[in-house]
Amino acid sequence: MAGVLVSSLLAFSAHRRTQRFAEAKLAAVSVADELLTHLSGMRGGIPASSRGPIAGRPDWWWQTELVGLTAPAGIPLQVIRFQVIEIALTGSSRSLVSVDIVGAG
Repeated sequence: MAGVLVSSLLAFSAHRRTQRFAEAKLAAVSVADELLTHLSGMRGGIPASSRGPIAGRPDWWWQTELVGLTAPAGIPLQVIRFQVIEIALTGSSRSLVSVDIVGAG
């Protein structure tokens, strides 16, 4: 009986962790959509290398980084990776959302 109880508690705990992570990812997608809309409307567009906090979420940050340059048909393009990152109290981080954006370089 004790084995069944312990197994059930472990399974429930794993389920709750997975559920919290899925909920965080959904919220991060919404935040990323708003931030990308805001950044793309700014003069100069989405910055190739930048980082900032997300209002109301002290453990979430957004960041961009240049991950590639290409020139198909002679048209220079750059690939910028946009991420929403969750930073734990321990200092570890995990990406909640990652989007690669291709634009004029």
